[in-house]
Amino acid sequence: MTHLVTLAHRVSAINARYRELHRLVLEFSWSMLIPTGAREKNPGCCSHEQDLASVRSELLELEAAISGSGPFEPSTTVGVEFLATLKSYVTALGEAIEGLSGICERMCRDTRGLEPYGEADSRRDRVAYDESIQRYKRLGQRLHYLFERL
Repeated sequence: MTHLVTLAHRVSAINARYRELHRLVLEFSWSMLIPTGAREKNPGCCSHEQDLASVRSELLELEAAISGSGPFEPSTTVGVEFLATLKSYVTALGEAIEGLSGICERMCRDTRGLEPYGEADSRRDRVAYDESIQRYKRLGQRLHYLFERL
């Protein structure tokens, strides 16, 4: 059971890093509303692409560790459900990170003048991203409930 708790704490640490990147990439800024003539919608977004890739890579490694938990398989019904929910949560969190990474990449390309990222595209991407966030949050609530019962 200790192995499951350790995996859950590692997932939580990755989630905290992802949330901070989410804040940095998408936080509201009044300066973004002021037209400057230069393409400065979110110039910091380009610097976070590598950070997002790093977080995603760590999550993939952790996903492999969770899937191959073999000798650490839980012996209780709650433990089995916790492991299954943790796997689903990691998958959903990965989808959210991929969504943010895609938004960040498109914003960066727009900032550099390589490819326009219009309002319709941005809205579509953000709606899909918000849905992925809601998915991992719902699983996170279930995971928290099961964690308390371990």
